[in-house]
Amino acid sequence: MGVRTRSSRRRRRKIARRDTAPAATHRLPDELLELVFLRLPSSLQLIRAACTCKRWRRVVADGGFLRRFRSLHPHASVVGHYRVEEFSRLFPRPPGRRPVFFPSSASPSSDTVDARHFSLDFLPARGGAYWEWELADSLGGVLLFLKERTDAPSSFFAYPPDLVVCDPLTRRHSALAIPAKFHGCYCLGAFLLDGDADETGCRIGMSNFRVLYAIFCEGLAGTLVFSSRSSLNGDGWTLVQSTGHSGMPELPLLTSIHYAGHARESVYWMTAEDTVIVLDKATAEFSFSSLPNDMPYVSDKATRIRVVGGEDGPVHIAVLTRNFLKIFVQPEGNSQWVMKTRIVLWRAIRDLFGDKKPQPHITMDKLKETVWVAERSVVLGTEEGEGIISMDLATMELKRVSEGIKYHGPAYEYQLPWPLTIRACLPL
Repeated sequence: MGVRTRSSRRRRRKIARRDTAPAATHRLPDELLELVFLRLPSSLQLIRAACTCKRWRRVVADGGFLRRFRSLHPHASVVGHYRVEEFSRLFPRPPGRRPVFFPSSASPSSDTVDARHFSLDFLPARGGAYWEWELADSLGGVLLFLKERTDAPSSFFAYPPDLVVCDPLTRRHSALAIPAKFHGCYCLGAFLLDGDADETGCRIGMSNFRVLYAIFCEGLAGTLVFSSRSSLNGDGWTLVQSTGHSGMPELPLLTSIHYAGHARESVYWMTAEDTVIVLDKATAEFSFSSLPNDMPYVSDKATRIRVVGGEDGPVHIAVLTRNFLKIFVQPEGNSQWVMKTRIVLWRAIRDLFGDKKPQPHITMDKLKETVWVAERSVVLGTEEGEGIISMDLATMELKRVSEGIKYHGPAYEYQLPWPLTIRACLPL
């Protein structure tokens, strides 16, 4: 009987502890809960806290709280990247074929991110199986896709692509149509821009975004800007008059324009005539400059060109030929480019790997691409994204790429959307 009584007491104490713990938590005023939540390290942890109970979700979802959290944590959580394939090395659009999501290994929460939540199988299907959706750009938690028409004749590049803006987490998407009067223009690229800030400080979302659409028509470059807000009062497209100002040169054929990369909120293209085309995304205006004309840059199929860096330093152009890596920089106040350094590739391979070549697959033929992987570095590697040689643009120092870093190819960063998407299926 005594044993049964002690057992009953233990059960009652456990029940009492279980009942009083939630009660103590719920007695905390909302102000104290907000102070605790504001100290969470990232928005991913905030989402998980919001999924604990209805009260915590109500506190987290408040617009005032989200605005304060945003001010303390201005950098959104990067949960992964969409890796893509290049359509062609001599193609005017940024690469975007066959996007596949990979959780970010640099994120402390990468082990809890389920790639299935970032699947793109909800995108609308259209036409034959050969042409598929290309990832054109990413910003925050929003992705922009384009898809060429499959019912167009052989000159299909002159037909406007289908455009879709989407959010993979909520599986929402919205189609955009290019105005009919621009159906004879080629697409140089499509890019996402911030909209106007809402009450939570968010500038990008499914109902708050802009699209910058770069076109090429009759030897001139121009831009269209779509605003999700202005679409309520029309088709949402505005033509930016960037094709008719003084000094605008006539561009060559589309096939001789090559996409070179992003830097400092600008997009860069190169032509076979060594002209550098720059699109300022903030003003939607084009500008032009030239590289030293001592060599053909794009007409040679062995040539690779990439724009690197520029966030807190000068923008560099890296030109890879059969035998040389050349780095160009634009001095402050100068509209032209000058050569900063020239590297002889066979000598660099010999110095880094030695005559015996501990990695026998490292050959001149393997150095196929110049890819940008950081603000101030250029990586030479294979078409599969395997890095081989890295150059620090601040010191011009060459070094072997760490074998632990397997991928250096084109990819689009994906951040958690803002305002936060609160879903019961978390963790991600």
